[in-house]
Amino acid sequence: MRKVIEDYIRKCDPCQRRKDGKVPIALLGKVPTPNSPFEITAMDVTGPYLTTLLGNKYLLTFIDHFSKYVEAFPIPDQIAETCARIYATQIVTRLGTGSTLITDQDPAFMPSFFQGTCKILGIRIIRTTIYHTECNGVIERWHLNLHLDLSHYINATNTNWDTLVPFYLMS
Repeated sequence: MRKVIEDYIRKCDPCQRRKDGKVPIALLGKVPTPNSPFEITAMDVTGPYLTTLLGNKYLLTFIDHFSKYVEAFPIPDQIAETCARIYATQIVTRLGTGSTLITDQDPAFMPSFFQGTCKILGIRIIRTTIYHTECNGVIERWHLNLHLDLSHYINATNTNWDTLVPFYLMS
């Protein structure tokens, strides 16, 4: 079975053009190992992508470090209010707050609005070092998989990626 799968992948043109076979090493630095689900979580914005028919240009992503449970939300912009609203209404209301949230230095997570929301909810924010994506390696690795996998299914104009994200999450 292994040989059949390897042969299939070797002959798959899209796989050969999109995947180089290298797996980046992702380091989390001094982030502690979680002991329970949603104790340590990470959030990031990926994009900009081409604007979709629904007006989305970015993807707000969330991952639990313990279970590797992932959520992703297409969004039209990456302002703090949009990210805080999605976080509060889509994550906190369904999954709880967790105690630690890892984010990068993205402008969406820096303003006092987002920080205030986290403070009210009792969430400690850890900011990664600028230009060192390996500090938030769990979510960055997931982004790499997302981009490679969705590239097989998006339409020729790249304007339907946001409608494919829920199906990707399901799979």
